[in-house]
Amino acid sequence: MRVSLSWLSGCSFQLFPGRCILCQSRTHRALDLCLACEHDLPRVSKPCHRCGLSLLSQAPGHQHYCGPCLVTPPQFDLSYSAFSYAAPVRQLITEFKQHQKMVVGEVLGQLLARSYREHILTRGSQQQVSKPDLLLPMPLHASRLKLRGFNQAETIARVVSLQTDVAVDSQTCRRIKQTHDQKGLTAKDRRNNVKDAFEVTRTLQGLHVAIVDDVMTTAATVSALSLTLRRAGASFVEIIALARTPAPK
Repeated sequence: MRVSLSWLSGCSFQLFPGRCILCQSRTHRALDLCLACEHDLPRVSKPCHRCGLSLLSQAPGHQHYCGPCLVTPPQFDLSYSAFSYAAPVRQLITEFKQHQKMVVGEVLGQLLARSYREHILTRGSQQQVSKPDLLLPMPLHASRLKLRGFNQAETIARVVSLQTDVAVDSQTCRRIKQTHDQKGLTAKDRRNNVKDAFEVTRTLQGLHVAIVDDVMTTAATVSALSLTLRRAGASFVEIIALARTPAPK
């Protein structure tokens, strides 16, 4: 006799109700984040479809793009970030990445996957954008991977993959240059730091690929990888990230 997965999931939820990773209350839902805390998570207001920064002012006739992206487009075509990199998202990502709190990563990944899936339909109807052919986690250098013990981008990508039915490819992209920590560097230094930092091990001719990462700051790292993907033949590159750092004031 077959037992449905939905029935098993419901029983599991009744026996082990979720507990919110922020306020520690019972969530009364199959997610370890209560509705009130989820509602309060910071999001980017009217993001530019290309760089993901908030559209404080729109270029005439281009309501979805900021002026800088129209004048000097980045190496990638689109980006989507679920949240603004501010409290408490900033602290949650640190707990996940630096302290290996995998339940936090799972929750953030599910929220990203759900919102990304919803925005694919909206964005696609406006710009004729299909689902990616591949999800490419931002690679870590071997030394950093050994130190951290896991690649947070790959963890996120696998959650997104389950909800979008897009395959994860963690072998094609490699970080071949041991770069310095980007934190504290100027935008110019960030670009120099990641220049020629990546290689692609096979052709991506004609493929629509999505780079998955935890945080976009100046976009220097994703731009460097995007350029490498372009050189390997990728026809369309987009970025999927948990959070976008606001532009400096």
